[in-house]
This record gives sequence, structure tokens and C-alpha cells, in this order.
Amino acid sequence: MTDNQRAIGRAKVLRESIRETLLQRRQDLGLTQREVAERMDTTQAHISSVERRGTNDISLIMRFAAVLDLDYRALLDGTVEVAEVVY
Repeated sequence: MTDNQRAIGRAKVLRESIRETLLQRRQDLGLTQREVAERMDTTQAHISSVERRGTNDISLIMRFAAVLDLDYRALLDGTVEVAEVVY
């Protein structure tokens, strides 16, 4: 396996981790995709797409993280810890 192939593999793993974290955090907060979309000034379909396929758009990740009260830097370096929301 080449260095390039390893880098691509790591990027795919990180993208999936970010996707899963955003989805889980939204659900933990009890927010709908529509509510998140409204707070981000985008569409529910766009949020659904990100939650299903992930994204490489850093500015979108930053906005999504802000709405969910997550540190986008921790998301991007793979060290985010999400505490479950307790009501």
C-alpha cells in the first residue's frame, strides 16, 4: 500500500467519524434535521445528505458543529468527545 492510499483511507475514516458524530449529536440534542437546517440557513435535504454521505466542506462542518455546540477542531482531528445530553 502506498502512502497516498493510506492517506486516502485515513481521510475516509475521518469523514465517516465526522458524519457519525454530527448525526449522533443532533439526535442526542433532540433536534430535527429541519431545525438544524434552519439554524444553518440551509435545507433539510442538505443536512440529510451530510448525515448520509458525509462532507469534505470545512466551512459546512464548522457551521454544523457550531449549531450542535461541538468543537470543529476536535472533529477535524478526530479527538471530539461527545457527552450524551441528559434531560
